[in-house]
Amino acid sequence: MNSSRPCDIRIEPFTRDFYEAYVNIHAEILPVQYPKGWYDSFFTNDSRVGLVALDMSLPAESRVVGFCTGRVELKERGCLECIFKCGDKVMMHGYVMSLGCRKSHRRQGIASRMLGVLLEELISRGAERLYLHCTTVNKGAVALYRKHGFEVVEKLLEYYHFHGKYHDAFKLSKKIPPNQANDRKRRHHAA
Repeated sequence: MNSSRPCDIRIEPFTRDFYEAYVNIHAEILPVQYPKGWYDSFFTNDSRVGLVALDMSLPAESRVVGFCTGRVELKERGCLECIFKCGDKVMMHGYVMSLGCRKSHRRQGIASRMLGVLLEELISRGAERLYLHCTTVNKGAVALYRKHGFEVVEKLLEYYHFHGKYHDAFKLSKKIPPNQANDRKRRHHAA
C-alpha cells in the first residue's frame, strides 16, 4: 500500500458476511491452519470474539485486511495466595487466539487497534487476566504485545508445529487490575 494514501480502516465484528474473506486471510497470513469448525465456532460459542479490519478504500471483495480473535474461559488460579485473597479457585482468562494483518497494511497501527478492541471486549466479558502465545522469532509481534502491557512469562520449546518443523513460543500474560475489570464488566452487562 502506498503510505501517502490515507486509509479508512474500520474494525468490525467477524460476521458471516466476512466468512470467506476471513478464512482466506487467515490461511494467507498464519502458518497454522484451522479446520472449518474453528471458524464456525464464532457463530455458536458466546465465549469467542472475532474482529476484522476493513479498508473501506478498497473494493468490497478485498476490504478484509486484518483479523483478531480471542475467547474467555475459566481457569484455575495460579497460586494459593491468590485463592485466599480472592476467595475463588477459578478466574476468567482472556486468550488472544490470533492476530494478523496483510503485508500491504502493516506498520500503520491496524493490528494495535484491533488488539486494543479485542482486549477491551475480553475484559468486558469478565477476563481478569489476558494471555497469548507467539513464536519467539516474531519480534514485531512481541513488541506489539509488550506495548499493550503483556509480559513474557514463559518460553515453550517446540510449542508450534508448522512447515514440517517445530518452533518455540513465548507465553505472554497481562493482569487486569480488579477495579478496571469490574468497571468494564458492569458496563458490558448494562449494555
